[in-house]
Amino acid sequence: MIIVANLSNSNAQKIIISSLDSVKPVVPDTLETFKYSILNLRTVGSGFRDGGKVYSSPLHWSGNDWLKVLAFSGAVIAIHQVDEPLNNMIYRNNTPFIKGFSNTFATFGNALYILPALGATYIYAHTSDKDDLSGFTITAGKAIIITNAIATWSKVLAHRHRPYDDFPSKPNQWDGPRLDLKNDSFFSSHTATAFSLATVIASTYADYKWVPPVAYTMASLIGVARITGNDHWATDVFVGAVIGYSVGRLVYKLNRSKKIKLVITL
Repeated sequence: MIIVANLSNSNAQKIIISSLDSVKPVVPDTLETFKYSILNLRTVGSGFRDGGKVYSSPLHWSGNDWLKVLAFSGAVIAIHQVDEPLNNMIYRNNTPFIKGFSNTFATFGNALYILPALGATYIYAHTSDKDDLSGFTITAGKAIIITNAIATWSKVLAHRHRPYDDFPSKPNQWDGPRLDLKNDSFFSSHTATAFSLATVIASTYADYKWVPPVAYTMASLIGVARITGNDHWATDVFVGAVIGYSVGRLVYKLNRSKKIKLVITL
């Protein structure tokens, strides 16, 4: 006979077994699950807490984390050197195919489309008792909202001109900070949204080996589309990708919890 018990960390973690003969050793194991699978006030409140932890995360960075920031900064400076020549090349070779590619993939990075799609998925998952899918939609929604909040503040502070403003536009036209979104090139919210969603998808369904490559390939194509569509500089897209990935990864971790799984064999 096999007895399987699943206990949450927040619940009682003692099992009393009596009158059992020849009990074999207990095999402990853990499973990971989403903390929030029902959309209610508690879940909404957790979104604000997650946002606070994302914003305050630099206060807890270690030496290795700051080395990553240094490497990231170096990469931004290097990519910035190709912002203008890359934009000029795209502008002069903007074929109907490239325009169609840019317009199509840019749609997939728009949070105004993604969030309602996640909402519809949540309704389906909730009514079908698919807790894992419900938890995924809630976690992905949090990651996207937090990512776009960061992107909005970045645009307000930077006020970088878009590549399409005036050709040949200059990548060093920054007018910020100002309390409006007139020049909102830095950084790409479409790319950041795509990578935050891709990261939650890749982390949730990592057991399926094909999922992470497909998710990140789609996110990368959205980033490329923002460059080929003359909407963003390469640095806007690179920074958006890193921010989106980082937020998605942290929010995913904040929304996972371990449950104790005990398998008792007789």
